[in-house]
Amino acid sequence: MRFYWMSLLFLLNSCVTSSQKEAYNMDDVWYKGTVEEAFVESKTSNKPLFLYWGAVWCPPCNEIKSEVYSKPKFGQLMKQFIPVYLDGDTDRAQIWADKLNAYGYPTILVLSHDQKELLRLSGGVNLQEFEIALAGIQNSSLESLIAKAKAGTLDRDGWNTLAYTAWGQLPKDTYTPEKKWQIQESLISKVPSEFELESSMIAAQFLEAAIGLDEKTHKSDITKVKGQAADYLERIFKNKKTIIANRGFVNGGIVTVLSWAFPKKSSSDYKAWRKRWLEAASMIANSSDVSVDTRLWAAYPKLQLFQYENKDKDLDSGIVSHIETAALKANDEAKTKYERHSVVSGAAYLLKLVKSYKNAEKILLEELKQTDTPWYYQSSLSSLASSQDKKEEALKWSAEARKSAKGRATRLQWITNDLLLTAKVKSDSQKSRLLSLTEEYYQLATTLNDGFAGRNQFRAIRVSKSLQDWKKQKEFKSLLTTYQKKCDALKGSAKNNCIAHFRDLL
Repeated sequence: MRFYWMSLLFLLNSCVTSSQKEAYNMDDVWYKGTVEEAFVESKTSNKPLFLYWGAVWCPPCNEIKSEVYSKPKFGQLMKQFIPVYLDGDTDRAQIWADKLNAYGYPTILVLSHDQKELLRLSGGVNLQEFEIALAGIQNSSLESLIAKAKAGTLDRDGWNTLAYTAWGQLPKDTYTPEKKWQIQESLISKVPSEFELESSMIAAQFLEAAIGLDEKTHKSDITKVKGQAADYLERIFKNKKTIIANRGFVNGGIVTVLSWAFPKKSSSDYKAWRKRWLEAASMIANSSDVSVDTRLWAAYPKLQLFQYENKDKDLDSGIVSHIETAALKANDEAKTKYERHSVVSGAAYLLKLVKSYKNAEKILLEELKQTDTPWYYQSSLSSLASSQDKKEEALKWSAEARKSAKGRATRLQWITNDLLLTAKVKSDSQKSRLLSLTEEYYQLATTLNDGFAGRNQFRAIRVSKSLQDWKKQKEFKSLLTTYQKKCDALKGSAKNNCIAHFRDLL
C-alpha cells in the first residue's frame, strides 16, 4: 500500500540552504560496516538499528528513495539510529532476510541491539509520515504498543506507529491472518476518535483484515463488519487529509472492498460509495501533495471498476483514454532517477491492461536508452509481447533481460524468469533452451551461500515446479544429479533448502 501527505515538506526543508541540499549525499548516511557490526555499534551507542532492505531496480524502493531517503531531513533523522542499507544483492543479504523475515522489497525495520523488532514500517510513506512513524517507537516492541492500546494508555505517537506498521509484511508464522484479525479488532474500538488520521488508517487496516477472514470460520464476524462497513469507510473518506493518508487503500482497493461490503451493484450503498470512491481517486490524481507514482495509480480505480462491472465487455474508449492520459502524463512528470524507476514500469503496465501496446512499448524503449537497470524494462517488454501472443519476441526480451541483469540475487531472479517463460512457451528449441537455462540457474544458485535462502529460495521453489514435467528426461536427470552434490558445500537453512529442493526433483 502507498500512503499520505507531502504538504509540509517545504517547511521541513526550508531551514536547509541550497548549498546544503547540493552537499547532501544519501549514500553518506548509511553505516559502512556489516549488519553484524551494526548490531554491535547499536549496543555500544545505545541507538536502535534502522535497517532498509531493498534493490536498485525495485519500483517501491525507488519511491521511498525519492520521497524520503533523498531528502536532507532523512540524514538528520538517522542520527538517532544506526542506519543500515542491506542491498538484496550483497553477500549474506538473503540469509539475513530469513533471520529478519524480510521477503518483499522494500522491507524497513527498526531493531534493538539484540535484534528485537520495534517497527516494521510501510514503504509507501513520504518524509513527514516517516518522521511521524518513527516518533512512536520509544524502544517498544509492536506487542507492547498493542498492549498499551488495548489498555487505553497508548499516546498519539504510539498510535501513529501502529497506523504506519506494515501489517502485510509481518512474519506470517507469528502474525497469522487470525491473529492479525484479533489485533485489528481490538485496535479499532480503542483508537481515540480525535486522532482523525490514525483512526482512518486503523479503519483501513481493519477492513483489510476482515476481508481476509475465512468465510466459514468467521461468518458472524464478517456479517457484523459488513453491517458497519459504511461507518469505517466514512472514517477513511472523511476529508482530503484522511483520503491522502489512505491513498494506497483508495488506489488499489475499490473492487475488493465494495464487492465484499456491498455485493449488490444495484444497492444504494454500492452506488453511493462507488461515486464517492471515484471522486476521492480523482482528487488524489490532481493533488500536488502526493508523488508522481501515487497520482499515476489514482487512475486505476476507474479501470478496476469498469472490469468488475462489465466482465463480458471490451474496454470502452473513455477508459482507454483515461489510462493513457494518466500514464503518459506520469511518464512526462517523472524527472529524477528515482521517480523514473518508480513510475515507468507501472505506467507501461497500466497501458498494457487497456491494450495500449504501442504507447507502452514506446515508453519502455525510451527508458531503455537511459536506465541503469535495463533488465527490468526488458522484462516488461517481454510481458508486453506475451500479452499480444508474440511468443518469439517475448522469449527474445526475456533472454536480453537475463543477460543484462547484475547482482547476485538479481541475476538468479532473472535467470529464473527466463527459465519459467521457456518452460511455458513451446517451440522447436524449447528443450535445448530450457536445459541450458537450468544449468545456468544451478551453476549460480549452488555457488552462492544464499542461493537457497530468502527471496532466492522462492525462486528455487518456482524452478522446481517448472521442471516437474522435464525432470525424468535423461539430460535433465543427469544435470540435476550433478548439482545435487553441491548442496553439501552450503550451510544452515540454505543447505537444508537445497537438499529438499533436489529431493523433490530426483
